[in-house]
Parts: sequence; C-alpha cells; structure tokens
Amino acid sequence: MNLQNGYNNQKDSDLNTLESFKILISNIKYLKDKTWGCPWQKKQSHKSLIPFLNEESSEFIDAIYEKNANNICEELGDLLLQIMLHAEIGFEKII
Repeated sequence: MNLQNGYNNQKDSDLNTLESFKILISNIKYLKDKTWGCPWQKKQSHKSLIPFLNEESSEFIDAIYEKNANNICEELGDLLLQIMLHAEIGFEKII
C-alpha cells in the first residue's frame, strides 16, 4: 500500500466515524426531544443520572481488571451514552 492509499483509507474511515457520531448526537437529541422524546429521558437531570454513571463506570473498571476486551468495548459504549446524555442536558440549559 502506498502512502496516498493509506491516507485515503484513513480519511474515509474518519468520515465514517464522524457520520456515526452525528447519528449518535441525533439519537440523543431525539431521546431528549420535548415533543417526541422518551418520557423517562426527558425528565432526567445531571443528578438523576449519577447512579447510572456510577454503575457504568464500575462495570468498565471491572472489565479492565478482568482483561475482557469485549466487555471493555461494551462498557465504553455504555459510558459514552452517559456522557452524551449529560452533554445534551448541559446543552439544553444553555439554549
């Protein structure tokens, strides 16, 4: 593989990752939407989500100690969801 092909492959991968992240943001916004969103999600706050963030963090730490790559990946996804929910709550308070 030459350098140009490697660059193009990385660029395509980065664009796919960016598009996936945009979809994730859109899904989080939909969950929190005041009209169409999930009733449970709409009433969550930073404080109400603390137990879930704590649980997912603990599960991630356990996966690290167990050296279980599949669980690490899964728990990182769960943590990312928590982070995205907190980010959306923070964004809602700004606008």
